[in-house]
Amino acid sequence: MVWAGVASSVAIAQSIDPSGLDRFTRDSNGSIVERQVVAVTLPTPPLRLAILPDRTTGRAWGLPYLATAVRDLERIEPDAVFTIGDMVQGYTRSTGTWDRETDEWFEIASGLPTPAWPVAGNHDIVSGTRDPNDDTFEDRYRDRFGPLRYAVEFDRATIVVGYSEGRRGEEGVAFSPEDLAWLDDTLAHAASRELPTVLLVHRPMWRYGSAAWEERVHPMLVEHGVDAVIAGHFHAMQRDPDLDGVQYHVLGSCGGLIDQHPASGQLQHLTFLTIHPGVDDGDSVRVHHQLVGATLGEDHVLREDQDRAWRLKNAGDAAAIVGAVVETSEGAATSGTLRLDLANPLDVPLSWTWMPLTEMPAPAPVEPESAGDLAWASRTPVDTFNRFTMRLDSPIAIAAGGPIELAPGERRSVDLAWTLKDHAAPLPPTELRLKATFRDSRGREVPMTVIRRVPIARERGLAVGDVVELPVSAWTFSPYDLPEPDPTVAISRLEDGDLMLIVLAPGDRLAGAVEDSRIDRERLEDPMQDAIRIDVGEGPSRRSLLLELLPGEASIRAFASSSGGVPSAIEVTGGDPTAPEAICRPLGDGWSAQVRLPGLLDDGRPLRLQVGVADNDDTYHTQWRWLAPKTHPLMLMRTDPTGTEVRTPR
Repeated sequence: MVWAGVASSVAIAQSIDPSGLDRFTRDSNGSIVERQVVAVTLPTPPLRLAILPDRTTGRAWGLPYLATAVRDLERIEPDAVFTIGDMVQGYTRSTGTWDRETDEWFEIASGLPTPAWPVAGNHDIVSGTRDPNDDTFEDRYRDRFGPLRYAVEFDRATIVVGYSEGRRGEEGVAFSPEDLAWLDDTLAHAASRELPTVLLVHRPMWRYGSAAWEERVHPMLVEHGVDAVIAGHFHAMQRDPDLDGVQYHVLGSCGGLIDQHPASGQLQHLTFLTIHPGVDDGDSVRVHHQLVGATLGEDHVLREDQDRAWRLKNAGDAAAIVGAVVETSEGAATSGTLRLDLANPLDVPLSWTWMPLTEMPAPAPVEPESAGDLAWASRTPVDTFNRFTMRLDSPIAIAAGGPIELAPGERRSVDLAWTLKDHAAPLPPTELRLKATFRDSRGREVPMTVIRRVPIARERGLAVGDVVELPVSAWTFSPYDLPEPDPTVAISRLEDGDLMLIVLAPGDRLAGAVEDSRIDRERLEDPMQDAIRIDVGEGPSRRSLLLELLPGEASIRAFASSSGGVPSAIEVTGGDPTAPEAICRPLGDGWSAQVRLPGLLDDGRPLRLQVGVADNDDTYHTQWRWLAPKTHPLMLMRTDPTGTEVRTPR
């Protein structure tokens, strides 16, 4: 073990080496030493203060925000908590109402890690009598909260609490002469401590002409070296310009009324002051804000509930669409019914709903029942939208449905009626979004999204010389799908009964060559290269061909297997008329491959064909897209010289 020792301890510096390598010991050759222990000496911690913004005019609906903020502060544990005023709705003539609202505030605030230092706001002290000389609630405020103006001398800063309502009996907002004199003396004493000083007032008085702030107050702040002035009242968070080295801040609300988008500054939040004594660069007081409800308890989600969520996220057996919409090359309108099989694989009741994806998803509301305390919006549906795989233009219409309530272990099937309008074939995948909702161990609603895509049964007649061009699409949802256009495959029938496939993939490039020694079924499912997989037939007679495309020399590694068998390497370079042939051509914006499959339509029977394209580029997860749903491969039918098609039932 190598000890860095006290002599090489790390001190926190003003400029940080972004690599951080200077923290570590090197050997005589200049290489970083492994298994070393680094001694770190930290400076004296700064003072961390929190401020609760206004909570008034929000009435009862605002109290959950305040309660959530108190829980946030309980977890954050600042050194002290202040308010910025307006703790009660007030503006009443009833002392009983004011007392009840004060009791309500203290009941919630009792969860704070330390009693709050209050700032008096207009709602706290103004009487509903509208008599500016009515001191009823000023007196009551002193009895319940404390003085209207005072200072707190911490060992690392001075916080001065001013009173912005001191001239109610006169016109306009301003400090009274007595308050100005007190403020001057208090700030002078604070300056003598040679520590940072912050002034808190409820109203942003510098915005009121009646306060004559620039003439009467601001010069006093500059003289005594005040670092910051912080106010509330406007319910809209904003940073005013600094003036002569003094910061000016206005806070938003914490349970108070807001009626505009958060981008306008109207948001429910907490404010934090980080105070660094001895910093001389004007940055000794740093202010930041945090949305209410941004902290979560260490047991916010329990393992048993995450297990339930994980089970539903991977619920291949919990929701299945049985059947398929039959697509023909004519594109005619039709209708039918699918079956939706639903199950509850959990140990708690489950509710299923569903709707087709027909428009760009919006942010999803996260309700208090699942968020723990406070609602917000999750951008997950927007951020994960893939315009290439989540198609909004499907001509297939399916009605939304649910809720279907299922007890643990219960299964149920419902009909999914669909209609298909006149369309241009081929049909794009149609996405059905299911929501499975359960209540966790704390009774909170947990909605889980389960995505299924509607199976399409494609069939095409193929005469000699015909070409059928189809997209190779994402028929099952994967969060790893790349935001790239679909590959395409052009299928043609040659005179000798062979099939010719031309695959075009619009990826960036061929994936790099990888040495892969696997000779097993997994290689067919998870190749390490860009690849093409072709399955023909069904059941025991199905055969699979895997073509791994190698960059540079444009060569191909090929493997073939029968149904359920182990793949074996084969040659596809030609020379054997009974074996497949394939060539690959890199393109500037992707690649193409030409594959000849011998004798597949020469016996007149329909052929079930599946083609998959793995356009991996340099990603870790194999990115498969398929010609058709795995449960419904493309059915190719040989067209005889009279134009009739030879079919067998699906």
